[in-house]
This record gives sequence, structure tokens and C-alpha cells, in this order.
Amino acid sequence: MKKYVPYVLAAICLGAVYLYFALAKDVKHLADSRAVVTNHWTGEVKQCIVTPDQKWACKPAEPISVPWYMAIVQHTFESLN
Repeated sequence: MKKYVPYVLAAICLGAVYLYFALAKDVKHLADSRAVVTNHWTGEVKQCIVTPDQKWACKPAEPISVPWYMAIVQHTFESLN
């Protein structure tokens, strides 16, 4: 049993890093070259327009209240699709 402890700890650490980055910058692409970027740690929300040469022009937007645990679930399911 002791030989599996390092692997379990490594998996937990990798999962924590994944969740940190998943909540730090959540990008939702919308129609018409638009995107909504949400930082769930700070609550900051930006509406962005993506130009054809992949440059982003962003402005602050109204925050949409989503609990952090639902953001994790939503991000996980969207990354699987």
C-alpha cells in the first residue's frame, strides 16, 4: 500500500494544478468572433473581440455569478467534448 502513496499524491497535485488553471482563465467562444473571458479567482469578466489575425481587444463586462465548484464541473465537461 505504501508504494502507491507517491502516485496518489502526484495525481492530487496534478489535479490541483489543473483546477487552478481551469479557474484562472475560462474562455467561452461566442458567435461573430467574440469571446467571454472569466477569471473565477478574482471574479473579473471581459468581453473580447478576436480579429482574423488572432489579436484580442477586450473590455470589462458584468460578472455572471457562477459558484467556483460549478465552474470546475462545467470546464471539465467542456474540455471532454
